[in-house]
Amino acid sequence: MNTTSYIDRVEIRAAGIPALAGITAYDYQPPFRGSPYLCACSDDYYGHDEIEWEILDRRGRPAPWLERKLSKADREEITRELLERAAIARRAEREWGDL
Repeated sequence: MNTTSYIDRVEIRAAGIPALAGITAYDYQPPFRGSPYLCACSDDYYGHDEIEWEILDRRGRPAPWLERKLSKADREEITRELLERAAIARRAEREWGDL
């Protein structure tokens, strides 16, 4: 039984196969507008976004067989796509606020 809780599940293609990315963690730190001396590290000053995800089949179940098919380039492309979607969602939230 899968006990992982996902923030979201996003339709993707993994190695050309329709699948889902189960997002397990997402962290966004906007660039700091004050003095860099007030930040704990350069990542806090310059800002960053990070995402962790797992590959799932189309029914939402973990798919280790599909995970093994992914190349490093496939993983990077999926991560890039997920971060882009997160940025779009942040912009939309900023523009529209809570509805």
